[in-house]
Amino acid sequence: MQAGYAKIEVTPPAGVELCGYGFYLKRTAKGAHDPLYARAVALEAEGRKALFISADLLGFSDTMAGAVKSALSEDPGIEPEAVMLHCTHTHSGPAPLLLRGCGVMDEEYVKALASKLIEAGRTALKGMVPVERMAYAAPECAGIAYNRTYGESGPVDIAARALFIYRKEGAPLAVVNYACHPVANGVNDRASADYPGQVLDRLAEKGFEGLFLTGFCGDIDPSGPRSYDAIAAHGQKIADAVLAAEKEAEPVGETISSGIREIALPLDVPSESARMERLAAAVAAFDKDPTDRYAAYNLSASAAAVLEPLKPDFRDSMKTYVQAILVDKTAFIAFPGEVFTAFGDRLRAEFSGLDIVTVNTANGVIGYIPTADEFDREGYASHLSATLYGVFRFHKGFGERICDEAVRLVRQVAS
Repeated sequence: MQAGYAKIEVTPPAGVELCGYGFYLKRTAKGAHDPLYARAVALEAEGRKALFISADLLGFSDTMAGAVKSALSEDPGIEPEAVMLHCTHTHSGPAPLLLRGCGVMDEEYVKALASKLIEAGRTALKGMVPVERMAYAAPECAGIAYNRTYGESGPVDIAARALFIYRKEGAPLAVVNYACHPVANGVNDRASADYPGQVLDRLAEKGFEGLFLTGFCGDIDPSGPRSYDAIAAHGQKIADAVLAAEKEAEPVGETISSGIREIALPLDVPSESARMERLAAAVAAFDKDPTDRYAAYNLSASAAAVLEPLKPDFRDSMKTYVQAILVDKTAFIAFPGEVFTAFGDRLRAEFSGLDIVTVNTANGVIGYIPTADEFDREGYASHLSATLYGVFRFHKGFGERICDEAVRLVRQVAS
């Protein structure tokens, strides 16, 4: 086994709008509280390679993810299916994809970002050195997160998972995973990696390099007040749990396998009359109070819903995919959105013989991936947020379908 590592700064310049936390906030970056990075870990065993790239950003578009994977797969020995692109989902970074009313995408920044992601991946691949051993641990780390959708009755994944990679040269690596929305610093006007960046900073103080993969957290938020002190406290707690578990970590074998499974998801496209009725209601609400930020968002989304089906290239379905990379029995399973915790619970129940590491907001992000009951409540994740990422919602049960396909994929890759 060989492993390589790279780290490239992707902090935006002052003046770029930050994204997240609500509609039309116009959060122009006045600088950075802490830098944003793109980090890469490359692995190779018996001629098979895997590449993880994680950036301190909200999420990638399918276009960007495809372009980066295509460029990296030009290098010998690595296929697009073995390249996992991930965003930690910090809400204190610039918009890397179109988000209606939630941060204007800066085209120059995004263009430069793609080049930096490719550079990070290639640097990690070219810098691989022999690995002495690997180990995996999943210590509990409670008291950080709560289920914002279901309250006290809702599931919370409290494990702080870590794959330790000890190389013969260079610092040891830690690929760390925790499931909580990176919104601990609250609404602000400075770029920040939020708590995932603090986790890696604390590990770096103990000699580890590596990257952070946010777990399924579509229904999970951090507990307590939002502040820069909070991100430091959460980061320290997760890092402490990972470091304390290092001595008891289980050995990991030197095999790699990977795959993707494509999915076509039908869109819930209302009739023309329903779209026009919605637009009329949105216009009336906006006219009543033009200062209402939600009214402005709803007007924009309603107008887009009227116009979108008129485009010559309009399709009433969206293609996406799930991805799995297995390092021995440690299975990294990546979904293309903000995923509800229950799907991670199902995957772990299906594969008791594997160490399941769920990866949120991976590759090209399609939005929230909620459970079917969220549609019955007409909740934020199933309804309102859908038009933030796109124009039309998916049908009830699409999250279950994605999870079904992930189960089939892991069985295939693990066989």
